[in-house]
Amino acid sequence: DLQTALNLGFHVFLLLEPGFREQEVLDSLEKENSYEIHHLEAFPEIENFQKLPRQVIVKGGSSTYSEREGAQLRGIVINNIGHPIRDLRVQVVIMDDKGIPALSAGTVPEPSRLQQGGISSFVFKVSDYPRKISDYHVYANWKFDESQ
Repeated sequence: DLQTALNLGFHVFLLLEPGFREQEVLDSLEKENSYEIHHLEAFPEIENFQKLPRQVIVKGGSSTYSEREGAQLRGIVINNIGHPIRDLRVQVVIMDDKGIPALSAGTVPEPSRLQQGGISSFVFKVSDYPRKISDYHVYANWKFDESQ
């Protein structure tokens, strides 16, 4: 949801219908979140969201490190396959300085069931990794949700 995406530090784009009062959206956000308003004209390269590839898209986002908590990698999953999916699981392979796989981990994003166009978020917490995660490969495993 919108609040979760903002809390995770993602940039959020809202496409509002003409005449929609954007102040209602802004008033619904918690005051501790910082945000900037950009109208669609500010993003001329975003002409058509249907240009995304027809697949389940996994994108690693921000990485942080602290000596107390270790390394964290946050990201999102977008279901653009054209059908609902379930049992979603995200895997990460972290590379060392020479580009050789050093660590592999998996997590279940929230939510783990997505409708077409749905977005979920994930966080990898690696307590024994000595720095920010910068060289990695993320991918998703899932099943079609035929219950709908």
